[in-house]
Amino acid sequence: MSRNSIGKNLVITSFGESHGPFVGVVIDGFPSNLTINYKALQHQLNRRKPGQSAFTSPRNEKDEFQIISGIFENKSTGAPITILIPNEDARPQDYDHLKDVFRPGHADLLYQVKYGHRDHRGGGRSSARITAGWVAAGALAQQWLLSGSAKSHPALKGSEIHTRAWVKQIHHIVGSFDSVGSGSGSDSDSGSGSDSNSSTDSNSVSDSGSNSNSITDSNSGFDLNSSSSSIYSTGNGAKNQDSTNSSYPTREEIEASPIRCPFPQQNEMMSAIENARDTGNSLGGIIACVVENVPMGVGEPVFGKLQAVLGHYLLNINAVKGVSFGDGFTAILNNGAENNDEWVIQSDGSVGTKTNHSGGIIGGISTGATLYFEVAFKPTSTIKKEQNTLNSLFEEITFTAEGRHDPCVLPRAVPIVEAMTNLALMDLMLEF
Repeated sequence: MSRNSIGKNLVITSFGESHGPFVGVVIDGFPSNLTINYKALQHQLNRRKPGQSAFTSPRNEKDEFQIISGIFENKSTGAPITILIPNEDARPQDYDHLKDVFRPGHADLLYQVKYGHRDHRGGGRSSARITAGWVAAGALAQQWLLSGSAKSHPALKGSEIHTRAWVKQIHHIVGSFDSVGSGSGSDSDSGSGSDSNSSTDSNSVSDSGSNSNSITDSNSGFDLNSSSSSIYSTGNGAKNQDSTNSSYPTREEIEASPIRCPFPQQNEMMSAIENARDTGNSLGGIIACVVENVPMGVGEPVFGKLQAVLGHYLLNINAVKGVSFGDGFTAILNNGAENNDEWVIQSDGSVGTKTNHSGGIIGGISTGATLYFEVAFKPTSTIKKEQNTLNSLFEEITFTAEGRHDPCVLPRAVPIVEAMTNLALMDLMLEF
């Protein structure tokens, strides 16, 4: 099996299976001398892990990571960084009934035909469980994009790149930008707790909040609790406008919701997810994402266009069926005069665009405007309803799935979208 790696300048290699001993990632090409904030890394894993609410899989994984290479005295060395995440609540026996069954909507049959042998335990290599490693890698990319190392990069000119995503739609229920509350403008992570200052170098972290590798604010380059320089900050503390001239939600508004939907329609969405769960069904939806302070010039035409590289990373996320940028498919409703983003001299004297129908990308290169894109997810394939399928003898049978699954993957997919976005951007930024 090939193509378990992605990236050109920053290469991540994914490994592990859903019910094996570990999942994880190897990160090659990560710059040296970056002080690593372990608490922030663990926080991102906590946002993705199962069992965090009634709307996610009940699988109980702490996702406490261990870094076994590439970090010394809390700083990256430039060597490959290897991160291990144990599977502590694996229940392979729950999947014995799948050994000879090809589940509808899953890759079971295709893995068997292609490789002649497969791990049937919870999907094995095809399970979204392996995205835990991607989120860990993306958390480090996020720290680089916010760090002094990145800000000294010629393209950044002292800016911090901030990525945040949210659930925009579940099934037919669409969250309205016009209904977003005013918010505080602060995007700090109020639930991050206080940093410990131990300097030991075991390079692991526990979910209990004690962290032998937490680092002080003066060493990390940013403050977890600061609204102006927080790793969860909006950058300028203000709501910006997307291509439809509507306000973006803040991180606080997003994380205040159990399903990471900041809009009043979240209650209707939660009811729909609960109904799907209780009736053995599942739902899909759309995640929106913005990236602020991306400098003009990111993207490498012709085959490294920014939207193409982002699409490559995002379309490899399990259950993703499509990605649109800016106005996306609705751009066809405009004529050229309406769709073009006109170049202007902005109030601060810099060059920019009057509108942002393009989502911050023209000709495959970032314009300096906020990136805006949407990612569509299909309904979870594992459902507890009787379906028709085939067994390993290619006989037609009826089948009802068992085991643990998410009735809707979107709440946990938000940090995955953010992670893959950060990895794609860092990979391209390293090409400058």
